[in-house]
Amino acid sequence: MNVTVTQLTDQLLASYARVGGINHLDGTNLPSKTAVCSITTDLLRLLFPGFFHEQLIHSSELKVETASLMDSVLGRLEDEIYKSLEYRPPEGMSKKELRPAARALTLEFLSNLPRIRELLQTDAEAAYKGDEVAIDIYKTCAEFLGRGLAVLIDVINPELIILGSIYGRAKSLIEPYMRKALEQEAISDSYKNCLIVSPGLSENIGDMAALALARESIIA
Repeated sequence: MNVTVTQLTDQLLASYARVGGINHLDGTNLPSKTAVCSITTDLLRLLFPGFFHEQLIHSSELKVETASLMDSVLGRLEDEIYKSLEYRPPEGMSKKELRPAARALTLEFLSNLPRIRELLQTDAEAAYKGDEVAIDIYKTCAEFLGRGLAVLIDVINPELIILGSIYGRAKSLIEPYMRKALEQEAISDSYKNCLIVSPGLSENIGDMAALALARESIIA
């Protein structure tokens, strides 16, 4: 059989989208774990624009990028919710009502993203005011950050790590717990020789990156 690796890969990827992450024998299709993880990552991009994107986004591109990402999340999240409803339909709901119900639930959830952003901002303000629950949220995040950096330091042994965005804005909330995790998890000598700082450009980093890209384009 004369089939290329590319063709095999394309066929398998198509099955992921069509069939989902797992199937019950003689049962309904369950939501895809891979799809849910991907949707979760994109939700973080919608909640924190510029923080979780692979490339820097300038404010002039924000509306187009957000609209495209929102449309993508809407369709994929609706599909996964539909699979859940199909697996265990609400009492009294017919099969033909499942898709509209999934659409309505998805739209309701996404419409709450602005409110979620406000709550997240409130958490930061509450943490600075000493709220124990809010501080515990930052503590947990900082500890995981420290553990992740410890792995990076142990494997790569860098001399410098620059942590941008949220770290720079909430350094006093994050750094103590991050440092404690690093002291516990990282190789001592490697950690002592690694400088961890926030970027010097701070909030101007996006503007400077856009200017640098424009300069490179002109020179090229």
